[in-house]
Amino acid sequence: MEIKISIVIPVYNVEDYLQKCLDSIRTQTFSEFEVILVDDGSSDGTGRICEEAASRDPRFRVIHQENQGVSAARNLALDLVRGTYVLFFDGDDYVLPETLRELYEKAEKEEADSILYGYYLVENGRITETHLPGFAKDVYQGEEILEQVVPKFVGVSYGDIDRWLSGDRDALKKENTALWRSMIRTEVLKRSRIRFDQTLKVGEDTCFTTEYLSCIGIWGGKCCVVFKCYYHLVVRDSSAIATYKSHPLSVAEGKTRLLTARRNLTRRIQKRSGENIEELWYGTVVMSCIQLAFLLSARGQKTPMKKRYQAYRHYLLQEETLRAVRKLEIPDQGGVKRIPFLLLKKKKYGLLFFCTWCLGLVNYQFQR
Repeated sequence: MEIKISIVIPVYNVEDYLQKCLDSIRTQTFSEFEVILVDDGSSDGTGRICEEAASRDPRFRVIHQENQGVSAARNLALDLVRGTYVLFFDGDDYVLPETLRELYEKAEKEEADSILYGYYLVENGRITETHLPGFAKDVYQGEEILEQVVPKFVGVSYGDIDRWLSGDRDALKKENTALWRSMIRTEVLKRSRIRFDQTLKVGEDTCFTTEYLSCIGIWGGKCCVVFKCYYHLVVRDSSAIATYKSHPLSVAEGKTRLLTARRNLTRRIQKRSGENIEELWYGTVVMSCIQLAFLLSARGQKTPMKKRYQAYRHYLLQEETLRAVRKLEIPDQGGVKRIPFLLLKKKKYGLLFFCTWCLGLVNYQFQR
């Protein structure tokens, strides 16, 4: 059988969800696919479910490894894929029966190097939100990808902040960079030698998605958008990202590591294309300065306030953070929303942290 689509699924302790995910793939209306399951050192019944799937269907392959993280699991699988296209799914989610067939037909018809599509948010077994791609058209090629698609994924720009301060509530909204909402031509990954950054706890999908989209644009390739939801994202409190977000110091550390990863990504893209994309994501760094102040100063944390403030200053004093704040120009409009940005520019870090702590006392919730 010719393998046309490779599906990579890293799994870790998802025994209560994995069977539904695998069943949604097995019952596809398209059969020419392979599934590479990488069990990342699970301690529950996840590995057994993987083995049972492989024993019933030769299209499913299983690799067991000691726990090394999702990026290491995906990199391992990427060395083994045989399909023309690659999809990345998570083991606790599921897809519609027609997903593979319709995505493959669209990619072949358009000769596309990437297909972007929508997703549903599922909570307690019920669809609570529908997220369609926020693009103006369904086909982008070459420079259009760099100019109109990449900016929606790489991060928040200074211009986005300006529009937000001017009253545009949607100015900071970006496309979800999760890997499971796109299909990629395998040749793009082989030619560019893109891999996941195994040092990152968060943001590895942003860097990966931005880089492969930029490569497609640089090489004159084509990115297509399907305005339909195929993927069901299951929300659960025990997910890796939920656990990560519940530990503010881990969030601060993750964001600090992401600064280096973004800088390295920017250099690689500039080397390939001559384009400097830093100002497309420097606004994200500025917004993180404010978000971390609220997060780390919040009440009810076991970690002493002094240690949380030290973690906050550590992020603020990173070279990339200082550069992003220094280059920020704050518009005259914005009212009280301008205050945190002004405190950042004047390096009044302690005052900003104290202000967010005070706002937390009255249960103020910062929203982008």
